[in-house]
Amino acid sequence: MKKRILLIIITVINAFLMLLLSFWLMTLPFNNGDELLVIEWGSKIKKIFLGLEKKPSKEDFIFINVAYDKQLTDKLDDNGFPIGKQVITDRYKLGHFLEILGKKPQNQKFIIGDVFFGDSVGLDPCRNDSISPDFRLYAAMKKLPNLMLSYHLKENDSIDYPIFRDIPRGLSDYTTTEDIFLKFQFVKYDSIPTLPLEMYKFLHKKEVKKEGLFLLSEMNVLLNTHILDIKIRNYDLFVAEEKYKMDNLENILSGVMNEEAVLEYVKDRIIVIGDFEVTDNHKTIYGDTAGSLLLVNAYLNLRDGDNRLTVWLFLYLFSCYALISYLTFQKEKQLVKWVQESKFIQKIKFLRFLRNPNILDFVGNATTLLLTSMGSFLLFDVQLGILYLTLYLFIIRRVAGYLKLYE
Repeated sequence: MKKRILLIIITVINAFLMLLLSFWLMTLPFNNGDELLVIEWGSKIKKIFLGLEKKPSKEDFIFINVAYDKQLTDKLDDNGFPIGKQVITDRYKLGHFLEILGKKPQNQKFIIGDVFFGDSVGLDPCRNDSISPDFRLYAAMKKLPNLMLSYHLKENDSIDYPIFRDIPRGLSDYTTTEDIFLKFQFVKYDSIPTLPLEMYKFLHKKEVKKEGLFLLSEMNVLLNTHILDIKIRNYDLFVAEEKYKMDNLENILSGVMNEEAVLEYVKDRIIVIGDFEVTDNHKTIYGDTAGSLLLVNAYLNLRDGDNRLTVWLFLYLFSCYALISYLTFQKEKQLVKWVQESKFIQKIKFLRFLRNPNILDFVGNATTLLLTSMGSFLLFDVQLGILYLTLYLFIIRRVAGYLKLYE
């Protein structure tokens, strides 16, 4: 009886430790590369085979592609002297487009300007000079209270601000796992908010604060680092039968539509301005995805509460971990006994390695944790770091055996 009570106590304690380890792993900005396949197939099973995917409304967005709207300008060195030419987004065209939007500033819901304005074109952008494309663009931006620009961090992690310093902005950087985008951090380095977070706060009038490893919003606890559910992908813009509305900036300004038609075209939508085809594509488990789309999807994950930690998620994980812990601390697992006595496994050379109890333990733990992670993703859109949890269980079973804590 004492052994049984001790087993129950150890099971509960270990379940809590696994729970804490899981949430700590969720806060890391990266995943183990060996888990990419698990995450990829988990997403495919949920979205493709089971069809458990609800697309955001196509009426909510319009994507403005500036991949082919370019101009040449001087590239300056650190002392301000020209050292050659560089290609940038055409600021005449962009300024013209934003001037049209500025005639009815509240006509569109929000504007994401995912174009980095690192260098000025010729004249001071804040100088009142009608021939400066930067001043024209700056004046147009000032009339749009629902516009937000993206910016980046330099290699030394200092902030690389755009030249338009007093225009609302948000960080658009992220980390990768083996050059593949998986996780997005909504607040970098504890104090730098990203564009999707600032956009969410603006549109939904909610305060979101970083507290420790998590975010707090009203009564909700949110993951600051989250494996994004990419709901709108390049496929939805270029291949799908029912595509999201996307147009090239040149087409909009070509004269086919007058200003009233342009305003009607974007009415009540979130306008996303960026390069969707040429220079700003990033590897994801769904193939190449435009960087502007990653920002949109990060906002959608916040909007839909995909990174929210709920009581039901806690109960689900604790129940699974308690069951796994209970099986882990058995003196002789039934699965081990069955495998060692199985004539079927003895006949198949490829499976004979499973007769080793340590290997079978590892494979069994990995399998149960994989199923737990799949259930967590299907029910709560949260994936687990199963490799580290498997290693933890393998070690803790060895420790329990050494201390003779088995039943």
